[in-house]
Amino acid sequence: MFTGKAPGNFSLVVRGEELPPDDSEELYIWGRDRESLHEAIRAQSSELHRCYEAWLLAEPALAGKLTVAFSVGRAQEGDTVDSVVAIDVADSDLDHALFEGCVLGALGELLFEGGEETIKVRLPVVFRQEGD
Repeated sequence: MFTGKAPGNFSLVVRGEELPPDDSEELYIWGRDRESLHEAIRAQSSELHRCYEAWLLAEPALAGKLTVAFSVGRAQEGDTVDSVVAIDVADSDLDHALFEGCVLGALGELLFEGGEETIKVRLPVVFRQEGD
């Protein structure tokens, strides 16, 4: 376990938009349209920031682009909400499996309104320190 303050400021960029941490603790069931998916990612920004900040303590030079591929669908017959039923790293120049696993875990917690079909999402995320 690492303790202390991560070096410098850092940012999280999704689809060209810098996302500040969102410390809301509310459980939310998101819609399945493009804007709702974007809002769901924005809502997980605090978890993504926590992953990055924690790993910066161990790897101060950690920065790069991570593309996550996930599917949203019904986990079990009879479920009334959909969840992330499959998630994986589609592409990464970070070469850091533990950090990538933290990001996958954060995004894998999202819940969505039930739908008829599974939807597939590819999400590029840039992790960088301020000034990079």
